[in-house]
Amino acid sequence: MKAIPDSEYEIEFPEFATPCLPSPKQQQGSGSRPATPPKKLDHLKRRVRKDVIATIKTCLRRNAKQRASIPELMEQDWLAMKDPEPPTAKDLLSETETIITPYYMAQLLQYGMGLGKAQDTDLSPEALMKEAERLVAELKSIQNTPP
Repeated sequence: MKAIPDSEYEIEFPEFATPCLPSPKQQQGSGSRPATPPKKLDHLKRRVRKDVIATIKTCLRRNAKQRASIPELMEQDWLAMKDPEPPTAKDLLSETETIITPYYMAQLLQYGMGLGKAQDTDLSPEALMKEAERLVAELKSIQNTPP
């Protein structure tokens, strides 16, 4: 609670929520700290809706007079349990995913077949994954640039 009015403290509003498994219970008398930190389940992370983040920001404004009141909060669609606008396809993608069109798929297939012909030995799984990540990043950068 002291962090809200403290202008020196930066409040983070993460774009993704990642569930965690709690630390295993430790034996009695072994201290108050858990033996291992909670395990993040990165494969289950989900994007936090922008309207939810906006509402949280209004609740955590430094100046108490500028914070949202309860009636104002209850007007928020997500708090009033109104159906949200359907997310766009890009909103549903993780950072490592992209949308691919038949045109780009054909280019990727040509590139992959050419890479296969040029290699004398098999690509290691690590090298293949690194190349795949590079290609996805390249595709995303092409799709994010205006025409």
